[in-house]
Amino acid sequence: SLFSFSCFFFYFFFLMIRRPPRSTLFPYTTLFRSPLFNIALAMAHLADTSHLHYPRQTAIQIILRAIVEYPDLLAGDSAFETRVIKMTKGTVICKGGTGGIYTGILPSLGFGIALKIDDGNAKASEIAFLAILRSLGAIDDDRSEERRVGKECRSRWSPYH
Repeated sequence: SLFSFSCFFFYFFFLMIRRPPRSTLFPYTTLFRSPLFNIALAMAHLADTSHLHYPRQTAIQIILRAIVEYPDLLAGDSAFETRVIKMTKGTVICKGGTGGIYTGILPSLGFGIALKIDDGNAKASEIAFLAILRSLGAIDDDRSEERRVGKECRSRWSPYH
């Protein structure tokens, strides 16, 4: 009947707009619940393709080689991601998203990284991402390039910039 259909539709609509718990990746929608752990796990699967079938392995390796060869096309020539890929000579591939989310892979270690700063501050995410890379040993001891990249991240915080 029309009444039962409208009740079902209203109930379904109510479920779609309710606020999800804070532990979800996208805080304003229930359609895409994805904790950071699952994102890091997905990134680790991209970093280590040995468990995948041959066609998928090949496709992922081609994409990763293209990103390393042309990092400017990933996010622009002055973007944080591009600077990190160039600084690490392709041993780290990362990509930022909305709300201060950064993901990355270290193919040599088979690691995936997912980082989110609660208030969504992208600059803080960049600095935290550099700290994670340093703790994993992905950044050389010669930190002149790291300091330059970090300084550029911090300089965007300046109210006079």
